[in-house]
Amino acid sequence: VLGILRARQAQLAAHDAHQAAVVVLDNASGTWLVWATIGSDIDAATTPRQPGSALKPFVYAAAFERGWHPGRVLADVPSTFPTAEPGILYSPRNYDGRFRGPMRARVALAGSENVPAVALASEIGVASIADLLRH
Repeated sequence: VLGILRARQAQLAAHDAHQAAVVVLDNASGTWLVWATIGSDIDAATTPRQPGSALKPFVYAAAFERGWHPGRVLADVPSTFPTAEPGILYSPRNYDGRFRGPMRARVALAGSENVPAVALASEIGVASIADLLRH
């Protein structure tokens, strides 16, 4: 796997991706099969981070299962959403801090934009996403 990462390093760099990590697990046994990183002294496989980007495809999949279309327009604008804590609101931001206005779901997913994903999760409900993940 490290050889594959190194072979693709130039292609990744062309997209401003200068670091990569791959972890492959055997789900049945919990055994680590592969653990490889390139481009950083930080082990991206074990560094704590928010799981949002890993969950975004499942948010969209849950929406598509409920009849949403990838061409549906979502708002990427400053927004506030309720949390499970009464009176606590969440204001998501995109990685680069920019808002792009209206955008199609397929474009928001491809760009891993945070605000449209949170808006979509809020609209379809966390329970529907959890159900999809359980199945």
